[in-house]
Amino acid sequence: MVLLEAAVHQTLKDWRRQGPELAWPHGLTLGRLVSRALRLRRSALIQTGCLPEDYSASYLLPCLLSQETVHLVAPESRLQGLLKTEIPTLLDWLERRGIENSGGKNLRLLSPQIWLEERLNLPSSERPLTLIEQVESLEQWLQDFFTLSWRSADWETLSLLPAHIGEALGRYRLRLAKSLFSRPANAYGYYLLSAEEESSLWEHLENLEAYFRHLPRLGQFWQGRRRYGENYLLWAAVNRELGQFSLQLAPVNLAPLAAPYWRSPLILMGGILGADKEAAVFRRTLGLGELLCLQFTPQRLGEAWRLYLPERLPAPNTPEFQETVFKEVHRLLGLPQSQDATTVVLLDDAPLKTGLGSRLAAEFGSRVKVETSVPRGGALIASWDFWQTQQHRFPNPGLLIFATLPIPSLENPLVASRVNAHKRRHQDWFRDYLLPSALQAIQRAVLPLGEETKLLAILDSRVNSRSYGPQILALLEPYARLNDLDGAWLWEA
Repeated sequence: MVLLEAAVHQTLKDWRRQGPELAWPHGLTLGRLVSRALRLRRSALIQTGCLPEDYSASYLLPCLLSQETVHLVAPESRLQGLLKTEIPTLLDWLERRGIENSGGKNLRLLSPQIWLEERLNLPSSERPLTLIEQVESLEQWLQDFFTLSWRSADWETLSLLPAHIGEALGRYRLRLAKSLFSRPANAYGYYLLSAEEESSLWEHLENLEAYFRHLPRLGQFWQGRRRYGENYLLWAAVNRELGQFSLQLAPVNLAPLAAPYWRSPLILMGGILGADKEAAVFRRTLGLGELLCLQFTPQRLGEAWRLYLPERLPAPNTPEFQETVFKEVHRLLGLPQSQDATTVVLLDDAPLKTGLGSRLAAEFGSRVKVETSVPRGGALIASWDFWQTQQHRFPNPGLLIFATLPIPSLENPLVASRVNAHKRRHQDWFRDYLLPSALQAIQRAVLPLGEETKLLAILDSRVNSRSYGPQILALLEPYARLNDLDGAWLWEA
């Protein structure tokens, strides 16, 4: 009987002969590892250093050649591509070569939400091997899953309560609304409740336990408070235009809640999860225990890009920074070579983003857009979060500009609260939370880029002046650094 590892190795070699675009250099290694995991039910964490499309055949073929049941977890948009294109293509190829396979009947594709809902309903011994693609998003999936919302419309269900109880909670709602809308507006629309407001809320909900069968969402909110214990963050999300607010409850520390999900074999696959092979911060954050860890060297297509990193620029928190960013971006957009290439400018400062977009539009017209589609040769001004979630909608930019680094701002009440939680646990809040968040955002921004991207510009002086600057630059290798612009040769081959 031929071991699965051997069968997959030979099949992958034949598959890779179809064309150079399939020749991710570590594909055979990944195929053997997934095959071994299927046979022995072993867990692993793999940093591929590339996009899912580059390595998917290496894990799909073992699943299709094995008779073992496998769950595959990926974002909804990615699942559509797997179902409609990649899996049918592999199955057709296997059939034409007469290679025995499962026909995909043992492979179940799940969205993160469905997988998280179903996972704990199965005993650990009955859980099939689970492959999770794009695992760099796993923390956000878990955070979204465990976050409970008490939406504006849910307040209307108070009419189901006895009059004296509903009226008391209604008066609390009015006091809370008055407090929230009287606070200064911030760029995030998030506000932490005061200790008195929070205490009063829990007192009201405790008195409602007998009615939760009629108010299931409020019941979930109250049960979440009990489940999270002191490990929670409570805030209001305010929509000033509509005059509405919702309450959000989420755990601060995910590890205790997530740990039960890892009690069965898993293959976790992502692009880059950290500078170290063991992805220590990632694993600690999610409560992942000991498992096999692999990290493949990221590869860029084509030659090294040019990195424009001017020295002695003002820091982002100085009054001079806004004008400096405008002048630098204006210079870059004015280069002749940028007329035919898409430019993307990333920054999270909301007022700066709006102001920069307006000033550049006044100079370059409809070529400049803020977080919407852009014409060929146009310039997109966007937040880091927008780019991470919408990057697939745009062509790879010829010019990518980091106006500011994606370090979470302490002006965001949620970020400040999480930092305080790290401090209470005597943890290095910057290197365990803020810096890993920034590095992952940068990695996700540059990983899909190919030879179309000729120039990357960084206008945040912290890359030059802070101790973590070399870590950021290491993510961008290989590159040729520029301190000054020379438009005559900037995009030459």
